[in-house]
Amino acid sequence: MSRPEQKRLNREYLKYFPQSSSVFGKLKKVFGNKNDKIPEYINTNNTPCDENQHVIPASNIQLCKELGIGEFGSVWLSSWTQSNGDIIQVAVKRVPPEKLIANPTSFLQEAAIMTKMRHEFVTRLYGVVLDTKSVMLVSELAPCGSLLECCQKPALRTSFPVDVLCTFSIQISKGMQYLASERLIHRDLAARNVLVFSAEKVKISDFGLSRSLGIGEDYYRSEFSPTMRLPIAWCAPESINFLRFTEKSDIWSFAVTL
Repeated sequence: MSRPEQKRLNREYLKYFPQSSSVFGKLKKVFGNKNDKIPEYINTNNTPCDENQHVIPASNIQLCKELGIGEFGSVWLSSWTQSNGDIIQVAVKRVPPEKLIANPTSFLQEAAIMTKMRHEFVTRLYGVVLDTKSVMLVSELAPCGSLLECCQKPALRTSFPVDVLCTFSIQISKGMQYLASERLIHRDLAARNVLVFSAEKVKISDFGLSRSLGIGEDYYRSEFSPTMRLPIAWCAPESINFLRFTEKSDIWSFAVTL
């Protein structure tokens, strides 16, 4: 995300949520700048013409159908009208202002991280919508939902034999390898956070708990709080005992996911 885009997002955000004026200062390092390295591999399938427009006008998004409800808000099947008139289907995470103000850093952390991700097996975030009624993350739509949902539905299980699941495991490992190369710790890898785009392809999603490592750092240590929510069943022992997260703890979560 370029510096002009950061300023624009900051200005629009503070217009609607002045209570959170300190949030963007904490996220400057995460958003990056115009000199950020762009990965060589970019998946161009269904790439929108406005892919670099990280602040999307609310009038360009039409919510169509609610797909589910998560910790921060609801997820909707939506349509996005491009500047050239084209309309593409997208997934929109819709967060009410009261939830965002209570914990804005986690939501904006996810937005900041996802706008920089460019990989075949990592879900793409197209941009953020700032509105008086809600704030929304606009991302790629996974037609089949999460891998967990697909595995739990009896009617879909036959579509995912062992060889397909092995292919998915390779794709997940490649996506996680990319995140590690970007010095990003996911911290919440699980089947529920792997989206199925077709019978041959999955992508890693949900970066709400993700953290970037600083220069010279090889782990992230979380501060304990009464409201902390961790996926204990997927956490490595050092993450549970010492709140220490590394590339190795992500590998542990990957093994649990398998």
